[in-house]
Amino acid sequence: MRLFFSARKNRIFMSFVAILFLLNLLNIIFNTPMIADQHWAQKIFYVHVPSAWVGFLSYFVVMVSGFMLFIKNNESWDDLGLAAAEIGTFFMGLVLITGPIWAKPIWGTFWIWEPRLTTTLILFLFYLVYDLGVLSLIIDSDKSRISLAILVIYFCATIHWYILSIALSKQIDAIDSVSIGKDIKTISLMEDDLSNKHALGYMIVDILLKLGLTGTVIGFILMLLPIGEIKDFDTQIIQQLLSKMSGGMAVALYTTLTGLITSIFLRLQYFLLDSSLTSLINYLSSKLLHEE
Repeated sequence: MRLFFSARKNRIFMSFVAILFLLNLLNIIFNTPMIADQHWAQKIFYVHVPSAWVGFLSYFVVMVSGFMLFIKNNESWDDLGLAAAEIGTFFMGLVLITGPIWAKPIWGTFWIWEPRLTTTLILFLFYLVYDLGVLSLIIDSDKSRISLAILVIYFCATIHWYILSIALSKQIDAIDSVSIGKDIKTISLMEDDLSNKHALGYMIVDILLKLGLTGTVIGFILMLLPIGEIKDFDTQIIQQLLSKMSGGMAVALYTTLTGLITSIFLRLQYFLLDSSLTSLINYLSSKLLHEE
């Protein structure tokens, strides 16, 4: 970022973009129509929706850059991915700021743990960590590659969680437009079926935590192994020994940290999913009793 603004032409270009953004903002405030039931809150969408488009498009560029970096091993793809991550993080930050401002007067609350909103928040936090260089630091410092395995498993589990969340959301959205047509036993069976699907997520939570602890053990083994190589107390040998020990300690700490954080996040995601399922089952049961 600092390198970008060091060039005069880039500063001129960004100044021009800032002026256009300000003019567009004034146009939104004074010239766009106002919807009766939303009033001023509706004008936020003129910033919120385009920001979401740019943010998600930037994250798509990051994904493509990652694949191309893996295939071609060209550092220019890494630079492109990092630049796209910075742009995406900025605009997704706008999305997460403007969204609650709109939601408060319309929904009566700043935030709901809806699948799309939760996924957007997870993406924002992930790319913020990537943009700050923390993610690359963890992956590069962990020689065991357990941290990378934990992250891959976590994102696969998040895809599973997202699919279940969208399916449950569709059921909740459609429930008021149809008659229940089920008895208590059928509703109970449906609850058991959905809960069994959620059980996979909780099993993965346990796996992530245990992988982190496994990395801790491996890291301490790597840290203690060089001690057996000591034959004298030469300064150079001691420095090499400390370097090897610090590598083992990095494996232990980073795998533990990655395992703990991803397991906490994934457990929270499935807890929210279970809460939505409980609300759905309770609503179905009460509606069934009302229809009877």
